[in-house]
Amino acid sequence: MEPVIFIVLAGAAGAYFTSIGCRWAHARHHRPSWRYAWLGSFITALLSVLFVCQGDLFRPSRWDTGKISIWFTVVSVAVAAGLIALLASALVLEVFWRKFKHEKIDP
Repeated sequence: MEPVIFIVLAGAAGAYFTSIGCRWAHARHHRPSWRYAWLGSFITALLSVLFVCQGDLFRPSRWDTGKISIWFTVVSVAVAAGLIALLASALVLEVFWRKFKHEKIDP
């Protein structure tokens, strides 16, 4: 059940952060670009690592006390959350591109 919750939350967070950038670009009459998707994915990956690893990130003495290194957890969570968020962000970009396709906007 936890992987399903992780996938849903990572996708929702990536879509939300990307939609903020897309709405901001649209308010300034610019076409939303892929940089908003990458930024939304990066923010989602960063927040996911902070939520999963929690206080262990801020205590270097606990980094190598478990069965696996904290860095394996950090990298695997960041990559998984980033990829899921990037897929959701791509969907948000497509929606914004289609929604505002006929409006006159600056390149």
